[in-house]
Amino acid sequence: QWAIRSALMSPQFLYRSEMGVSVANAATDNSFGNVPNLSNAEANAYILDPYEFATQLAYMYTGSTPDATLMQAAANNRLSTEADISSQVERLLNTARGQEHIGHFAGVWLRTDTVALEERPSFNDFTDQVKADMAEEVRQLFRYVFYNDDVPFEEFYNGDYAILNQNLARFYGVNFNGNGWTRTNTPNRGGVITTGAFMTANSADDKTGPILRAVRVREQMLCHHIDPPPANIANDRAEMEEALQAELDMGRMTSRRFFEAATDSPACDACHETIINPLFGMEDFDQVGRYRGNVMRGLGDRGMENQEIDLQGELIGTASAKGTDVVPFEGAKDLGKKIAHLPATRECLIANAFRYTTEMPIDPESVIVDNGTAKEPLLTQDQVDDFACAKTTLESEFVDSGHSPKEVFKKIGTLELIRFRK
Repeated sequence: QWAIRSALMSPQFLYRSEMGVSVANAATDNSFGNVPNLSNAEANAYILDPYEFATQLAYMYTGSTPDATLMQAAANNRLSTEADISSQVERLLNTARGQEHIGHFAGVWLRTDTVALEERPSFNDFTDQVKADMAEEVRQLFRYVFYNDDVPFEEFYNGDYAILNQNLARFYGVNFNGNGWTRTNTPNRGGVITTGAFMTANSADDKTGPILRAVRVREQMLCHHIDPPPANIANDRAEMEEALQAELDMGRMTSRRFFEAATDSPACDACHETIINPLFGMEDFDQVGRYRGNVMRGLGDRGMENQEIDLQGELIGTASAKGTDVVPFEGAKDLGKKIAHLPATRECLIANAFRYTTEMPIDPESVIVDNGTAKEPLLTQDQVDDFACAKTTLESEFVDSGHSPKEVFKKIGTLELIRFRK
């Protein structure tokens, strides 16, 4: 009994080892094979041993422990060169665990897995199974782009198809002819912005969430930083919403009109006037992710049918939220097409892929901050310098590979900063 308890409480059992070996000792240890640049490493650096490195790769690409093949590669000194590492990473990504891990990345990155927590009492057919299928739709779409070498990353945003199963297609009202998860052409859907999970997770039961949708596009898809609202904004907004009650009672108010009016004050203008509200053109999908075109039922108990929605929108600032260049769009699908080729979209993929695999921000600007508090480790100056080089390498890999997210992920595992530490 005590032997089992001691084993289960041992740090070697509970934690992944990253103790490593000093570069001086590793240089004379045959178990490290031909690790590039080992002889050039700084004296105060250390290197993960073959089994620690195998574990690092396994968690990066499958979210779990090394399999037998990876452990054998560590034992045989076959995790030394970039070719060795790339071969193992390719294999790991193609395992069932690897494919699940990559799908999970998309749901975590874009916060679409949170659709499982949404409640819609007004929609009886919004079942737990529909919610689960919505979350899986995003994972399936990303995996489709990730694992098909002839599909560039941009199709995650601008494709003219959805990846659906029969249950979700029925809920959306889309004609479906397939088994399991199938690529389905549909004129109104295409790209992750039009997925039910994105639209639903950024809405409420009684109306859509134009502000949430706009912020998610900025922060999750373009990696634009948006400052938190002023501390007293809740009181101001409550007063503005109260003033809108008379208009609500008329039954003609759309979600867009409601949130534009509710943020129409000098206290809101810094963010809403150019950064958020111009992105309200995504209102052609309702609060359960169904396409509704340019009409909706007016808000409130007296809402009238067929109220026209303004689907014209503008992305003001493509490189950052403070930019002034303007990209017009009409509807959610068109916004996806407009942002698909932006440098910010590519850079945001790289930053989030790096975060998912290394659990670190790629640069100080991408550190996740919530109400002024950093939610990630702050980088040392050495890390800032090393990660800047890594970012350049990953951007080059993205271009050289024909815009393949898979090759970006693979390249991360070969970076020296993964195995060499201080």
